[in-house]
Amino acid sequence: MTSRSTTAGQATESLRPLLEPDDRLEDGPLVGNDPFLTFPGARPEQRCVLEPNINLGRFVVQRHLGSGGWADVYKARDSLRGVDVAIKVARLAPGDSVAAEHLHHELRASEAITDHCHVIKHFDLHDIAWGGSRLAVLSMEYADGGDLGNWLETNRNAVARRRQHAGQIIRQIGLGVAALHQVGHLHLDIKPSNVLFVNGSLKVSDFGVPSPARRLQARQSKTSPPAGTPAFMSSQRRAGQLVAHGETEDIFSLGVMYYVMCSSSASPPAAADMSLLENGRAAARIVDLQGLDIEELNIIRRCLAADPSRRYQSVGKLLADVEGFLHRDREAEVRQIEIEAVWQEACRFFQQSRFKQAGEACQRILASQPDHTGAAAMRAALLDRHSRAAGTYAALDRGIDTWDLDTLVSLLQEAAGIYPEHPSGRTVHARVSAKAKQYRQAMEEGRSAVRNSEWEAAGYWFALARRQNPGAKVVEDANCLTSQVLGRLQYYRSLISQAIAAGDDQKAMQLARNADGYQQQMSRRFLSQGERQL
Repeated sequence: MTSRSTTAGQATESLRPLLEPDDRLEDGPLVGNDPFLTFPGARPEQRCVLEPNINLGRFVVQRHLGSGGWADVYKARDSLRGVDVAIKVARLAPGDSVAAEHLHHELRASEAITDHCHVIKHFDLHDIAWGGSRLAVLSMEYADGGDLGNWLETNRNAVARRRQHAGQIIRQIGLGVAALHQVGHLHLDIKPSNVLFVNGSLKVSDFGVPSPARRLQARQSKTSPPAGTPAFMSSQRRAGQLVAHGETEDIFSLGVMYYVMCSSSASPPAAADMSLLENGRAAARIVDLQGLDIEELNIIRRCLAADPSRRYQSVGKLLADVEGFLHRDREAEVRQIEIEAVWQEACRFFQQSRFKQAGEACQRILASQPDHTGAAAMRAALLDRHSRAAGTYAALDRGIDTWDLDTLVSLLQEAAGIYPEHPSGRTVHARVSAKAKQYRQAMEEGRSAVRNSEWEAAGYWFALARRQNPGAKVVEDANCLTSQVLGRLQYYRSLISQAIAAGDDQKAMQLARNADGYQQQMSRRFLSQGERQL
């Protein structure tokens, strides 16, 4: 198996409060029910059925997530990064470059975007030999919270809840679409199943059609329907046309999304409703939108105008109206200003690594505004840091009696960098400090014993130092030297004992002088050559 890859370049917005326990469909598909499916589907020769635990280069396949117009999507483990990712896999038929070109477009679009807060981040595109054919494998962020289609289905009967969050949802999706437009790319398939929850934030996915529009038209067959989802297309798109300003097609799809979230049926508008939307007064009679705020209704009307020139001409203008609607309540604005001050304080605490204070500030914000995306994301990040630091401190606690001091100090610094004020830090730091102090004391006592040629005492202290700092070269060298000297002295003692037993006192005295000289010589050599390393 061979692989060639191209590498591509966090979220400030979050909708985690939207995801109640029953809503968090981590194992949900990346595509929704039939009305939301991309048309046309992947051709049989492009399908690639992979079983769990299969290795694709550095990716270990975990399970199938869904199928789109160009490829199959799998959850996989990226063994290089050590994280879960989504991989889009297309079998490349001989002479067919459409799938590879589409995936290249997605990667290039992702590479061009500098703000991935609301756009799925792509990592690499691999060309992998597989079973006599080639696979194009595009890796990207994994949507841990499922897609917006799942959320809509869960809340199909909760009209009030959907309407409460519709503006915020459109705002996040719009920011993602705007990021695409800023780098010259259209999406052209905006729908609930292509909007994913990643760490609590909404991100658009399955994008990459480059502007200008004629490049897309040149790739479309005159006899096949346009790629995309008919229920979310304008009449121009369904007819195979793309207006000069293709951004209005994405704006139309955003309008359909807004309609779906606010409608009583959670479904795209029917043809009759589309006609009523052209008339401001008649629009109020649309059954699915009865009771909707008139300002919000007008935003939807303008997005869904049949004439592209009457729609919003940029996502920025649409977002400006959405923002105005969301913040028109003056009392809410004042409260938002107060919350923003606390948020700035939380950000300052976070930047200063004062995580406890940052967490307390986030709690105050979320108590007043549960859907504050930044505070929710920061709190999640703090909880993650707290958890990772706890794991590192637990590992230190287990290994403190067996690991060398360099390893302990390195891990201690790492844990302190992750979460400086972690409650486990003081205890572990105190134990490591005590161990380091015992090691330094043992080494100093050993040096002192060597200076006095007290090699038995030196051997005791260096052995104690080895227990405090196992495997350290300086300690091993000191123990090796003391063992060598003690062995030689034991040999001298044996010879001296033999000389005394033979009555040769002169020889015994000479051997004793030799032993003393050897000890002094080894002490000098030890102190001149090895003490600097000790």
